[in-house]
Parts: sequence; structure tokens; C-alpha cells
Amino acid sequence: MRWSGQRAAGPGLATVDAHSGYAVLLVTQLVVGTGVGAALTTIVSLTMHDVPPDDSGVAGALTNATQQIGGAVGISLLNVLALTVTGTAADSRSADALTSGYSAAFLTGAGLLAAAALIAWTALRGSRAGQGTARPRSST
Repeated sequence: MRWSGQRAAGPGLATVDAHSGYAVLLVTQLVVGTGVGAALTTIVSLTMHDVPPDDSGVAGALTNATQQIGGAVGISLLNVLALTVTGTAADSRSADALTSGYSAAFLTGAGLLAAAALIAWTALRGSRAGQGTARPRSST
């Protein structure tokens, strides 16, 4: 379940072109929504796993704030990329130019998701290797 969110969201972002119909857009949005929902649920679960009960409110608030700020900044940067690519096209008012801008943003987003999945996989793999040598927490 950990990787299903990022695996489902990445390909969904990169499948739309200028001649895609509404059915393709519907399926793409369902795949992306499912992938992002699964990924965010996993992120919250992982961040709250080792948090002491007294600090769970702060950890949950920090996780949610980080997701909101990261999402807003990420969408803003991807929109700037899409507008830049669209604006540099020969006929910037055509559907092909607009779609090429969005495709560049979607492919960049898919690449960032792949990089995030690789980083998470590496980090979790390292934490699993160290589980056999972990010491119990002190009660002080």
C-alpha cells in the first residue's frame, strides 16, 4: 500500500494530450485522486508511527501544515512551468500549445513523484535494516 499511491499518481499525470476526450480525463483524474489519497494516508501513518502520545497533536499539525504548504508551492511552480512552455510556443493560443505546457508540468510532476518514491523507498529500506539493532526507549 505504501508505494501504490505514488505508482498510481505518476502515470496518470502524463497520459493527456491535445486530443484526449472527457473519458480519458475522467479516468486520469480518478487514478491521480486515488494515488494521492493513498500516498497522503501513508505519509500521515508513517509520521505518526514513532511519536509519543503527548506530542501527537503537534506532529499531526506539522504534517498537515507541511502538506498544505508543499502542495500550494508545488502547484504554483508547476503552473509557472506550464505557462512558460505555453507562452514560448509559436501559436500560444492553440490547443496544442496549451496542452504542451500542461504536459511539461505533468511530466515534471510525474518525475518528482518518482524521485519521492525512490527517496522514500531508500529511507524505509534503511530503517528496516536497523530494526534488528534498535534499543528499547528509556522511560525517563
